[in-house]
Amino acid sequence: MFNKRWIIFISLALIMFSIFFVSCGEKSNNLNKQNTLLTTKLVPNERYVFIKTSIYKEKDKVGEKDYVVATISRGEKVKLIKNYEVFYQSQDGSNAPELKKISEVELTDGKKGFLSTTYLALKPIVILEEVQAFERPDLFSRSISFLKKGSLAFIMEFADQNWVNIYGGRRLDGSNISNVWICTNYTDDVNLVRDAIDFEDATNYLDAASKLTDLETKNKYYKIASDILEKLAQKNSIISQEAKLILEKIKTE
Repeated sequence: MFNKRWIIFISLALIMFSIFFVSCGEKSNNLNKQNTLLTTKLVPNERYVFIKTSIYKEKDKVGEKDYVVATISRGEKVKLIKNYEVFYQSQDGSNAPELKKISEVELTDGKKGFLSTTYLALKPIVILEEVQAFERPDLFSRSISFLKKGSLAFIMEFADQNWVNIYGGRRLDGSNISNVWICTNYTDDVNLVRDAIDFEDATNYLDAASKLTDLETKNKYYKIASDILEKLAQKNSIISQEAKLILEKIKTE
């Protein structure tokens, strides 16, 4: 016979699973499959760059420094003009050309250029709570990992329900992950996304500083990171909570 404590525990576990299952099973009421967890609708031809890169003057010159038009930061919004398939000389030295997907885009300041299509995402998001990631948009597919609260990710694809395929997001050990599916605990809130980008910049400076031997540059990077984290810590969000934890760690080192 189960005692009362076990009955309460099992009941709570069943309730939590039911909430998670229902959340992942809700149908989207938008024709473009936009998830109901998102705060804004998708805009046609609007894309976001998920990695710092450049745009180039010609579609067959992507990657060549002499043809750079502008550099784009991670998370920047661009307008997709047209997609192309372009043959490039293979990097392995063979004579066989390599077919690459190239996109023509327009930046918010009006500059136009070309970049690899693979760098474009549908929307940036922030993970609100620790969330389980799956191999496919199915609760019973293989569990890949758990994503860390406050991490930045980018939606690459929408499924029919609340599922989204993402690039980015951090595992609990801090390493990055891509091409996984999640269905709950995320948002596209603009302010949180901006804070998440700043938080990543700060942690990147800290990582770089930890590997430097030049004391002047190391201190400079620590100062930049600390300034960013101090500003984030003054806010009231999941990102500010993470910033405070790192600041406390820095002060005790």
